[in-house]
Amino acid sequence: MAMVEPFLAQCTKVFHIKLVIEVLIVLVPSTPRVTGYSHAFRNMEDQTESPDRETQPQHSKRRVAVSSACQRCRKRKLRCDGQRPACANCAKHDATCDYENVRANETRAVAAKRHAASLQAQIDGILNNLTELKLMSDDDALAWLSKLRSASDPLAALSSLKKEPIDDWPIATSRQPPVLNSAPTTPYPNLEMRLSLQHPHLYPSTPLYGHSVNSSRLPKDAFNESLDDRSELEILIRGYATDMLPRSKALSGEVEWQAELCDSRLRQLDISHWTPVNISDELAAQLLSHYFSTDHRLLSPFDADLFIDDLTSRTLRFCSPLLVNSVLAWTCTTYSTSIELPADLASKFVTVAERLLRSDENNASVLNVASLFCLTLASICSGRDMAAMTYLRQTLEMAILLRLHGENSATTAQLGLFHPHWIRAYGYVAWGSYNFACVHMSHYRIAEFQKYVARAPQLPIPGDQALYEIFPDSSPPPYMDQTFAQYCRLLPINEGILYAYLGPGCAPDKAVPLAFAEEKYQRLLEWADQLPHSLARTPDMAHHMIVLHVSFHSMVMELFRPFLFKNLKLASLANARPEEVFLASSARIVEVTRLYYTKFRGTPFTRTATWLIAPIYTANISLRGSPDTWVQRKQDFELAMRSLMEIGMIAAMKEGIVRGSFVMAVNYGLLSRGEAREMLHQVLAAKGSTFQPDHPGTVLTIDFERAVDDPTNSSAQALLKDTSLLMTEKLHARASSP
Repeated sequence: MAMVEPFLAQCTKVFHIKLVIEVLIVLVPSTPRVTGYSHAFRNMEDQTESPDRETQPQHSKRRVAVSSACQRCRKRKLRCDGQRPACANCAKHDATCDYENVRANETRAVAAKRHAASLQAQIDGILNNLTELKLMSDDDALAWLSKLRSASDPLAALSSLKKEPIDDWPIATSRQPPVLNSAPTTPYPNLEMRLSLQHPHLYPSTPLYGHSVNSSRLPKDAFNESLDDRSELEILIRGYATDMLPRSKALSGEVEWQAELCDSRLRQLDISHWTPVNISDELAAQLLSHYFSTDHRLLSPFDADLFIDDLTSRTLRFCSPLLVNSVLAWTCTTYSTSIELPADLASKFVTVAERLLRSDENNASVLNVASLFCLTLASICSGRDMAAMTYLRQTLEMAILLRLHGENSATTAQLGLFHPHWIRAYGYVAWGSYNFACVHMSHYRIAEFQKYVARAPQLPIPGDQALYEIFPDSSPPPYMDQTFAQYCRLLPINEGILYAYLGPGCAPDKAVPLAFAEEKYQRLLEWADQLPHSLARTPDMAHHMIVLHVSFHSMVMELFRPFLFKNLKLASLANARPEEVFLASSARIVEVTRLYYTKFRGTPFTRTATWLIAPIYTANISLRGSPDTWVQRKQDFELAMRSLMEIGMIAAMKEGIVRGSFVMAVNYGLLSRGEAREMLHQVLAAKGSTFQPDHPGTVLTIDFERAVDDPTNSSAQALLKDTSLLMTEKLHARASSP
């Protein structure tokens, strides 16, 4: 220090400060650390100030040293006294005083070290627990993972890994209704958890509702209330009520012009250019908007964007009078249950469409394929099964002739399609007709249509993101999304199943090995895994997304139905039984049916023909189960029947399906004859149905269990032969009386 002090005495100018500090660091390594140049500057001033200043009294208070200031004082750079629980500044301003987990008499550095040590201990504990999980069996590990997913505090649950035996846990399984008499009384949690962990989009572990359904809480006459009274049952099932969508009114063909149409271009519609039927532009636009918002989202027989563009500009590239009249014939049938329309409006459009078809029946074109497709659906919804069969056969034969699908299906290059609009137009017609042929085969069990779907279309899937990346100016309208594209990827898998199961004289349990079902199921799971997150199952799912999920699970059920109760095991699923997979999908169908009915009841979405199959499956599922689930199954059955009566079809057809379903309920022991008559009376009275005993009914399959061995007698038409079970004519006379 003898060398340093004379040197410091000479440093009287501020610009020497940095040099002084550097010399101190070099020459005096043992000197205590300084926090910055300000400290050295104060030392220099102390040695150079005048003697007079030293004699002046010091009036300033010495700052009280505190270990750590509170967060508010630190941000505002205020002097903090470090008092607990609140410092003086915070107490004065009645503000929250937060020391950020810094203890009293503890510096922030010490608190940070303590916090880091705590985190490290947690990490070490998690690593140890993960090691324990690795050493467990697959079933035990899945049980632990299931608890972690449902636990409110996953870390606490994980820390109890060594303390609590797995068997003591209340494992969270889905609320699946027992659907088979021969099924074990205990659930199959291991497969359920494995599917929910590995394939969460279609097998989510979280419930759709705010809480599980307690059948004892459901009011006995909950379904007998007005459709406008949605609150009690809906809150019981979903945990909250859903606001009803606005409904328009139409009297004698006049509608209240809605501000919101699915496509604003429909406001420019001049319908008189396309049809001689007397209908206002506003009503026609409303009908078309309804169609594009419901049935078209999943069936999509043509490109909506190109159609509307030509419709409003009076162009004949992607629109034609035949197609316009066919679409309106279809949508009038479904929409007439939402608003009052002239009774003969749908039939007028059918008459015009059939006349136009006869004049152009020899012209094979994609517009005519789409028109025949729409006439097929219009005939189905109006209860004309034979006419629907004829139109569908013509649709598929023309599609084969155009090489849209089948053995000779062609690519875009082979068809000479290079403009994106024509690629889209052909793609929608090809995939739309192919998809519906697969669906029709599934639900009508008619094997003759197999030749039309022997090979899926080779054209790009409409709505596929890859197509829009190639042609960025060809994006879909906002009311079209990924649902149809995913439907196009799903149904070719089902076509392979149909080809194997519905062959002439084929008995699936003998002709098809279980390995085939396993391979198809793996393909279905692969399809589920590639679904975008927007199509995963949530309570906010759109109607067409729910139908997509029902399609998947119904395929799974039919895939494994022939192998039930044969003491078989699935090697690809850790020796799970086919019954486990069957029950997992049946539970999901019942769950989404409850959601759909309560969410969309009283809205146009319950009228869409695409929803028809879900309540039929729910009715079938509710027929089987253990005695302790009888009350819940009866309620699910009644919900399915009421949902069927909402479908946008003529009363004779859907009433035939409902009556056939009640015959099933009596045959399978779910209801006694008296209970069936009473419930049928309530269901029909609610909708004011008009029984038509001469109507032939529909050949739609509704008894899926019988269809495995006897498809001919599994239709609604076949079941209605035994009307004595319900005394339907007398019953309806009572239901219609005031």
